[in-house]
Amino acid sequence: AVGTGRPPSLPVHEPTGTEEPVQRSIWIDGEELEIESWLWAELPQGHAGRGPALVVDDHATALVPPGWSWNVDRFGNLLLERGA
Repeated sequence: AVGTGRPPSLPVHEPTGTEEPVQRSIWIDGEELEIESWLWAELPQGHAGRGPALVVDDHATALVPPGWSWNVDRFGNLLLERGA
């Protein structure tokens, strides 16, 4: 489909906190791992990390598996890349 209107403007993400992780114990593939857990809303643009990690929000939780990396774009989206 082709629209004739203007695309919506997206708000730029404004972090709400100090971007400090909390250590959590989780199970992945039958193995217990100590991982960092981040609050999504606190992460500024460009914040990056490597899996395994949890990124937690009120409406979604992202598990970044081992062997993946992640970073936050200017709109607050979490971008995952395998093997990075």
